[in-house]
Amino acid sequence: MLHLAEDMFGERDKNWTYWFRIYDDGPYIMYYPNNRISIVLSTNCSQFIPNSPQPYYQLAHEVCHILYPTGKKDANILNEGISTYFSKLYQEKLFPD
Repeated sequence: MLHLAEDMFGERDKNWTYWFRIYDDGPYIMYYPNNRISIVLSTNCSQFIPNSPQPYYQLAHEVCHILYPTGKKDANILNEGISTYFSKLYQEKLFPD
């Protein structure tokens, strides 16, 4: 997923590291000191069902946000648009119906 996003929109800043977490109020990105990013997905993704598009949609959207990290919660309209476009494209690739 990340490689496809990089192919489409440019390589991510590799000075940042990332990991995944699940919380009730996800999905979103959290920034931490020392260039660390937490990709937070909602709890409805915790019981991952391979036939469910929701986890893929959420993750694809948030993956685009790690391409252009700023260290603060300030995604602009272009970044949100790219993230939404990519999540829809990725979900439809895996779940064409």
